[in-house]
Amino acid sequence: TNNQPATIRHGHSGWIVPPCDEVALTEAIVRLAMDVDLRRRIGRIARLDAEQSHGWHHTVERLEEIFNRLIREH
Repeated sequence: TNNQPATIRHGHSGWIVPPCDEVALTEAIVRLAMDVDLRRRIGRIARLDAEQSHGWHHTVERLEEIFNRLIREH
């Protein structure tokens, strides 16, 4: 969808439905409830994405980039 959060990739690391679309939400819940393998795969990928993009190592790298840029500019 156009309003997809940067941290979630529909069908890959999460499930995104349009706001206020009860039919789409119901379908997504039923599909995820009935498909154990899909839930596990999405959960595993979401965890890896979160660890890689939002873990301490990533945060340290981003801060280092910012500090190095500030040092170069001043």
